[in-house]
Amino acid sequence: MTTELETRDARPETLVKGQIPEALRLMLTIRLFDERALALYRAGEMRGTTHPYIGMEAVGVGVTLALRPNDWVTSTHRGHGHTIAKGGDPGG
Repeated sequence: MTTELETRDARPETLVKGQIPEALRLMLTIRLFDERALALYRAGEMRGTTHPYIGMEAVGVGVTLALRPNDWVTSTHRGHGHTIAKGGDPGG
């Protein structure tokens, strides 16, 4: 008998060639989002604080590539990279 956990962990551990361009696109989208958020914050156009994800773009993208479409992601700090990688709208 195979459990859901065993089935879930049976995925290949390498990127498929077709995933590489999408991974790069997502990392760039996250970086551009962060750069824009920082610019708005520094210009005084965005209130509160900002916690950049710069340099960690591959974390959110890598995690997301390992998930199934119906898996959830939660974060308490710097979660916008994961959100964008999971399909969130950076312009929303």
